[in-house]
Amino acid sequence: MLRPGGRISAIFYSTADRNAFFSIPVSIIRRRAQLPAPAPGQPGPFSLGGPGVIEAALERAGFTDVDVRRVPAPLSLPSTAEYLRFARESFGALHQMLAGLSEREREEAWSEIERELSRYETAGGFEGPCELLVAAGTAPA
Repeated sequence: MLRPGGRISAIFYSTADRNAFFSIPVSIIRRRAQLPAPAPGQPGPFSLGGPGVIEAALERAGFTDVDVRRVPAPLSLPSTAEYLRFARESFGALHQMLAGLSEREREEAWSEIERELSRYETAGGFEGPCELLVAAGTAPA
């Protein structure tokens, strides 16, 4: 709850195509685990990232002076292998999606993810594409 005229700000992922560091693992796991794509309008990491979606949500909630900015925020790590370690330790949603697969199938999925994401590794390390939306608005008076 905000006081009248108070400001809110939040950060969201933009669209899946601009966040390959996470959308590639999700798409590989969905395919391997035979999971359906999320239904339109369902919550998910990219559900507020489409053009005008977060703006409309804030305006429906009564916020004014809504401003949304796209911010490039590449995920930089020393290597693709280091990214894989990070993803395996940090992204619980990926583990939930993998739950229906055997241990061998899970390892094969992680291997495919590493192969696919290795395209973002250069001599300087891994730089996974990531774009964030920084949204702000003013609470109704």
